[in-house]
Amino acid sequence: MALKPLAGVLFKPLTPGYSFRWGGEFSPHTRGPQAYSQSTPLPLPSTTAGALAGVILSLTGESLCSETGVYGDTLHGLRRLGGTGCSRVALRGPYLYARQGEEWLLCMPAGRGQGLFCVASRGGNIAAYKVTPPTLQSIGIALDNLSKTTITELIYTAVYTDPLSALQAASKAGGLSITPWSTKTAGILVEVYADESCENNVKVVNGAVVQLGGETRPAEIHVTQHTPGLELARSLTERGYYLYVATPILLPSEDLVDVDREAVSVIRDVIGGIGLETNASRPVVRGRLRLSAIGLGYSLCRDRRRPYNAAILPGVVLDAHPSGGRSLEEAYMAGFGKYSEVGWGTLLPIPRAALQGDSGG
Repeated sequence: MALKPLAGVLFKPLTPGYSFRWGGEFSPHTRGPQAYSQSTPLPLPSTTAGALAGVILSLTGESLCSETGVYGDTLHGLRRLGGTGCSRVALRGPYLYARQGEEWLLCMPAGRGQGLFCVASRGGNIAAYKVTPPTLQSIGIALDNLSKTTITELIYTAVYTDPLSALQAASKAGGLSITPWSTKTAGILVEVYADESCENNVKVVNGAVVQLGGETRPAEIHVTQHTPGLELARSLTERGYYLYVATPILLPSEDLVDVDREAVSVIRDVIGGIGLETNASRPVVRGRLRLSAIGLGYSLCRDRRRPYNAAILPGVVLDAHPSGGRSLEEAYMAGFGKYSEVGWGTLLPIPRAALQGDSGG
């Protein structure tokens, strides 16, 4: 069944210093002296999906932990965004997003480290570029959980991300006039899509305050009609685009394959398994196709980590298009790979001409 856009859900940061750790929990008690933790620029899709599902279930008075499966409770909550009879909801993102007037900015992880890959619209012109946002660093000493006294041998360093400062840096680098602190439309964006038969119940979560990340920092939800990823997909002509891996793509198989040598035949097999095809002699346009085992998040209902899954990591640009005759618009909304309804497997289409201005390589 075809999907339709419902809304954009913006998590507006209420404080600086967010900690999004893709590699699992951090504690100086388990890491030892001089423990080091560095936040990624954006949370995992499971983080924003879980926060969104939890808040709507709590608002509707339903049980938060009644379903089974890896994402049973999360998917149950997400379907409520489309009303009680909704059978399918899919999220795209999360992105860093800001919009002011006719200008808008969309940023994603640029591979390893703290870098961001951003797509900006100014006067109808699309540009793509990389930027390194500022971070916040804190040095502390671990506490004994029982006595609440410090353990002097366990000194740790934690590096946090500030979404609004990151957007300010990206706005400046792109020559935009967006000031994230002065607009409500700035923060961490998740786009919501649903079956044609679903209603739009997303407004129920507007104004709710949730906690995000390892330090449980607060963020306020703002519902918007902006879905910039879909705007891009609708504006591009057939084959006139590249696909940027914005969130990890979970592979159907749990087995990792060797792509270190980037053999074209192996890469085609990998991307073919997630619903893409390519006739290009060079399927990877920017970056390197990197596969890794990635954790699927933490289940608060079960109080344990979810399993790991083989995944294509963000930060790579593919010269590919949806297979099976699917349109770019429909394929973008549905996502690619396993558990794409949660936000995994978000591939952002970007104009080929926009990438020519990307100096990141």
